[in-house]
Amino acid sequence: MSNRRLAGILLAVTLGLLVFAHWRHGPELGADDHGQYLLHARALVEGRPYTEIGFLHSQYSTLVAPVAEPPGLPAVLAGAMALGVSWRWVLVVSYLLAIAAVFRYWRDEEEAPWLGVVVAAWTASALAAPHAFDTVMADLPFIACTWMVLIAARRPGRTATVALVLAGCLAFSFRMAALPLIPAAATLLLLGPDRAARTRWAIALVAWTLVALAILVGMSAGSALGSETVRGPGALVADLRLNVAAMVEGAWQSLPVMLPMRGLRWSVGAVVGALALVGAWTHRHTPRHRVTWVFSAWYLLMLLTLPTRAGRYLWPLVPLVPACLCWGALRLPGLASRRGRTIAALAGALVATGTWQQLRRAAPPTWATMADIDRVTRFLVLEQRRDPATRVAFFSPRVLTWETGIPSAPLFGAPPDTARSFLVAHGVTHVVQGDAGTWAIGASGMDALIASQPTWLRQVYADPTFRVWRLEPR
Repeated sequence: MSNRRLAGILLAVTLGLLVFAHWRHGPELGADDHGQYLLHARALVEGRPYTEIGFLHSQYSTLVAPVAEPPGLPAVLAGAMALGVSWRWVLVVSYLLAIAAVFRYWRDEEEAPWLGVVVAAWTASALAAPHAFDTVMADLPFIACTWMVLIAARRPGRTATVALVLAGCLAFSFRMAALPLIPAAATLLLLGPDRAARTRWAIALVAWTLVALAILVGMSAGSALGSETVRGPGALVADLRLNVAAMVEGAWQSLPVMLPMRGLRWSVGAVVGALALVGAWTHRHTPRHRVTWVFSAWYLLMLLTLPTRAGRYLWPLVPLVPACLCWGALRLPGLASRRGRTIAALAGALVATGTWQQLRRAAPPTWATMADIDRVTRFLVLEQRRDPATRVAFFSPRVLTWETGIPSAPLFGAPPDTARSFLVAHGVTHVVQGDAGTWAIGASGMDALIASQPTWLRQVYADPTFRVWRLEPR
């Protein structure tokens, strides 16, 4: 059996085991975006306006959610709904497409023929570890489109240019995190070695800019970007600090194994980081990776300057970690003559350990497994039957609306009079205090509001996790 065939079998087995390990998992408690994507999809299936999903957006809790998500994933989910296909299959297919794109990009490295398998298997394990395909999110199809852009960019000809432009447009339709493609295209336009290259990047720049504007304006999704970018100048340093912390989290998530001790984690991280930097430095002028380096530089700049504050924003760059690590390892004395065995050992030890850990890993708490959520949800459904005008402020409003159909707003912090004005203006009738340990944004602010004992709130329900307060007329 050839090495390539064996490598393909090992990669397929790894993917199968990872999908099997996560198939029984449901969306995590704090994964509120899950609900919004599904609500948009249901609106499309039912022929309702895209933004009429029952989510009551709050200007006092801008980090909870945009008014509308980009339309790519909801459109795919709507097609699946119309065919009776579960959202889980959409995520699994997106996951496999992302890994396939990563494998296709790295498989033809002459220096290390096994690099494609190592990078793909590493990425598969790393993305599965944080439950990337247990919850409806646009990260996986976005990663697939991003690497399709990078694949097409290495190929000459009109067909490759069309594929490049279309993949970039699809990336924007899934996530506005595709914004670095625009300055990357502008940079490559300026650096183009010939007229054909400059023409290609000019076309891409115009097309991607128009698509980005269409999504921001035409789909009424301007607040999707605005909720992540509108900050006063004084918040820049604080945003930078939080962004760096999120990028460190994302860097840990780029490892395929979960290390138990803090000291061990930092030691392994230092070694991996050092070797990866060596590998990146030695390949910084490689022509076939020029577009990848330019895009990565702009992408990292976005993560530092815009208040994204989430480790998952670093996921599209995860494949660079094993690739640069292997390049760096091959520069170690005594390893250059044993490249195949070196890469095979890295793949076997790290990816197999990570896969084994995930097979043994317990499923995270979900809506379906937490009794207190089930009880409070039943109570709210009864309240809605009693009064169809019921609207709720909840720690996970979009999932609550998806599960029950009750229009919901996020928890938020504001002075009592301001809070009451917002709740009354949006017809909110109940406030659910508690976040089930998810550290939901706005939960502490709502706790402080309730602690001030406003006379217009009356407690109507309590359990160990939640308290429900009904708004009373003055």
